[in-house]
Amino acid sequence: MLHGQYSGKSFVLRNENGTVYKAISPHSIFMVENGVAWYYARKIIWGRKRMIALIRISGSQKNLPLRELREITQFQKGCILKPGRGYLATSSNSARNGVWKIELGIENPITISLKNHDIPLKILTVVNEIETTVYSGGNLCRHNNGPGAYSYNYYSDGNTGVLRGPVYVNKSKTVEHQQCQSREATICVIGGTYCLQTLKIKARNGKSYTNIKRIVITEQTDKKEVASIINKIME
Repeated sequence: MLHGQYSGKSFVLRNENGTVYKAISPHSIFMVENGVAWYYARKIIWGRKRMIALIRISGSQKNLPLRELREITQFQKGCILKPGRGYLATSSNSARNGVWKIELGIENPITISLKNHDIPLKILTVVNEIETTVYSGGNLCRHNNGPGAYSYNYYSDGNTGVLRGPVYVNKSKTVEHQQCQSREATICVIGGTYCLQTLKIKARNGKSYTNIKRIVITEQTDKKEVASIINKIME
């Protein structure tokens, strides 16, 4: 288990006792521990911050000039090195899935809440700074509540702005229904420490079910508060 943090321009991985395990500098090329793959550390801008993405390259590519290597990998996302506690790949399987896996820990209230509600942990993402898009509303209303009708909702402590407003029903037998949405709005969320996206769908059995589609948090988030929101959504 390692702790990874940015120090200057490098991403420094430390052991539990604080000693340096590996320092990954921009434009460096290295092999994971058991020699399963080569990686190129490319500088990127992520969440308005300078970070490093590890791009998997072949054995022949590692000898290319830096300029040519940058051009070849410029459109590859790679594995973004995010601060946190986790593992560096030491096997071919973990290298295929990404070389840096953040460990959220079972003591994390958010992790506990997700597991209690049988929600996959893969919907949870930890970022340095939140800048994402969510949806609000939909076509589910008391006039349109048949199977497949849906409604989005979101929870966040960040700043929001409307990218695309909702679309409303313009033709209906009832005047009241003309005030209802027929399509959701698109919202931009910037800043804050958490953002959750939910989706409620009317099933064929007549019941409505709400699912949490995505959770984005920062290291500074109040994990107990987010866990409380999850529990309330899933009541």
